[in-house]
Amino acid sequence: MHFDPAAGADLAKRDLNEDGGRERLTTREYETLSLIARGLRNKEIARELGLSEATVKYHVAHLFEKLGVNGRTEAVLKAQKLGLIKPEYAS
Repeated sequence: MHFDPAAGADLAKRDLNEDGGRERLTTREYETLSLIARGLRNKEIARELGLSEATVKYHVAHLFEKLGVNGRTEAVLKAQKLGLIKPEYAS
């Protein structure tokens, strides 16, 4: 899933909590989430974004905390529910 950086920044500003909370993803967290949704592992995300694997782990941990989830699948499903990412279906 590729996106225009400006669009990613706009999406990153969306509220995450359904109860009106103010948690927001950073642009880097949104980029990380998008790559998780594509099935990339931390090492692959690091290579794609030009970051260290430790930095990716940091972003993943904060992303999970903000979404209130415990894993990648749960993060993707919640992000889809919140409209942060769209499901992609194979044709």
